[in-house]
Amino acid sequence: MSDFQIAGPERDLVFVDGDLIVLRGPDARRQRIDIALHHMMGEWFLDENAGTDYFGKILGKSRDLTRRAEIRRRILSVPGAVEVQSMQLVLDPRTRALSGTATALDITGAPIDVVVEGIQ
Repeated sequence: MSDFQIAGPERDLVFVDGDLIVLRGPDARRQRIDIALHHMMGEWFLDENAGTDYFGKILGKSRDLTRRAEIRRRILSVPGAVEVQSMQLVLDPRTRALSGTATALDITGAPIDVVVEGIQ
């Protein structure tokens, strides 16, 4: 598995000396997990059920178990991610911003550290 590297909140392509940077293995999976977590349900016109259900299961009046299950579902939806070993999530009740970390395993057994931030 390989992908072009993207970075920043604008998710721009990364160039070094005029060349696109290509990610492979766990780094590519980490990036795909980040993309999956930031893909909101209803955002893609061809399948409005695809994506993360932020308004129904994460940012609304939902329980911690429901939020964790939705984040776990999205991480495991990425090809090559096979297990979520740990997850720490914090929902700020005042700003309704979700942040935290998770550690997933890929098909090679390599850990993938996932940062959940900026979701509100």
